[in-house]
Amino acid sequence: MTTRDKAGTRKPKVTPDEMRHLDTLFQSWKALKALGWEEPRYFRWPEAHKEFELIELGSTGVHQAVHFGDPGKVCWVDREWPSYPFLVRRAKEANRG
Repeated sequence: MTTRDKAGTRKPKVTPDEMRHLDTLFQSWKALKALGWEEPRYFRWPEAHKEFELIELGSTGVHQAVHFGDPGKVCWVDREWPSYPFLVRRAKEANRG
């Protein structure tokens, strides 16, 4: 369902519950970025076959991953499963130095 604003632009109708959850998602995204997480499109990807960490929406954990080709497109979680990461960072070992 959509509505129109004063300029006549169509906008999706968002319920108060959806707005509350979107705000929670936004606050989480800001907090994780402050802790060093980056969006995949701005991430300086390591060389192919080097490990990094990622978070996927719908997942509750941080996953170790490796990319085998075009970085930022498809990553492989735990070297087995395709992934479309929400946020990424270098592996913890690389963050220590």
